[in-house]
Amino acid sequence: MYSEDQGLVTNLEAWKNEYRKDKTQVWVILTLSDGSQYFFKNGTKKEFEDWHKIVEIARKGDLSVKEVGLRYRSNVYRQPISADGLYLTRSALGSPGNETMNTMTIGAILGDVVTKTTIQLPALTVMDSYVDSFDNCFAEATWIWQKKTC
Repeated sequence: MYSEDQGLVTNLEAWKNEYRKDKTQVWVILTLSDGSQYFFKNGTKKEFEDWHKIVEIARKGDLSVKEVGLRYRSNVYRQPISADGLYLTRSALGSPGNETMNTMTIGAILGDVVTKTTIQLPALTVMDSYVDSFDNCFAEATWIWQKKTC
């Protein structure tokens, strides 16, 4: 197992300690191909930057993602990933006269196609699933671990 935690939450006990400090956060759980897990908050932009640290750690260890999970209190959403890469981004949906909904979009990248699932936070309910072009993705939200071959 490749290990270089950079101050990240990397096991269930450490997560429980952090969770007890603030039970209002949605947590993202990444399970990597070597079985290691990383937990990070979705609360603020700074907290979400841990995603980029995890990508760098995994690249150094030549790892990919096996599963993405979201956790809010006792609610858990899991999505297995069997693809060339992962798309993960915080988002929000709003319309005039309605309250803005916080969401997260998880996508499995396979070639030039991304199968995206939008999940409402903190309820962890699937709002939408759709197929999109890789060209319509934010570069900072993508992580490709499988090199394309022609």
